[in-house]
Amino acid sequence: MYFYEVVRAGGISKAALHLKVSQPTISAQLLALEDVLGGKLFDRGKTGVRLTELGNRVHEYAQELAQIGFELEQFIERGASHRPVIFRVGIADAVPKIMAQRVLSPILKGYPELSLSCLEGSLEQLVGRMVAHKLDVVLSDALMPPGGAVKVYHKELIRSGTGFYCTAALKKTFSQKFPQCIAETSLVLPSKAAGLRQRIDTWLKRKGIVPKLVHECDDRALIHALGQQGHGIFAAPTLLGNFLSIEYLGSVPEIEETLYALSLDRKFSHPALELI
Repeated sequence: MYFYEVVRAGGISKAALHLKVSQPTISAQLLALEDVLGGKLFDRGKTGVRLTELGNRVHEYAQELAQIGFELEQFIERGASHRPVIFRVGIADAVPKIMAQRVLSPILKGYPELSLSCLEGSLEQLVGRMVAHKLDVVLSDALMPPGGAVKVYHKELIRSGTGFYCTAALKKTFSQKFPQCIAETSLVLPSKAAGLRQRIDTWLKRKGIVPKLVHECDDRALIHALGQQGHGIFAAPTLLGNFLSIEYLGSVPEIEETLYALSLDRKFSHPALELI
């Protein structure tokens, strides 16, 4: 408790005032904790204290313990019957956020008392957090490679062809129809490591189409935002076309996008998953 409060307050003196204990008491507790951990938690200077690398790691755990303590207080105050169900979802960067919304909306409607917690990141980072029991499920456009140390189960949620879109103003500048018009402008695409990007590149090469420029983004929401601001043609799942206030150019059914739910639980037994 003392360590967490020192970090939160920004110093031992401020923490002592808030906790209504003496500064030597806090200092003694911090020294005892450092002895147990075998390293320094703070670098102390004239401007105050600063966390060391070890201190940062310990603080991460302290934050989690503080959150658990807060949830325990709520549980005691409300009673067991009113304890909220928390559904912790990881969303891979490459997943279109509109697609994730389509999956999560029915869950929120079906479980009005459910507390939804979403975290974005790379697939590897999110699966790592799931292995550490910090996430219940991961939404991803790709599966984990086989042969990993941990068995990750998957469930296909959505499968869609790929459409290409741009603003009405940009569309008016084209002298050719889709897909040849791609050669007249820029493309806003995921980075080369993304599976969708690789499939689009293969298709463009087969068609002999070379865009003027290619803008790369890992975040699909940013891709859609840049495309809707007229910075080029962008790809999105065709089933989401009605959600986009943008001009439809054409589709490529052979370039499929699939959304999976990944879980360590083979039966996907979390109650929220029943509505996916």
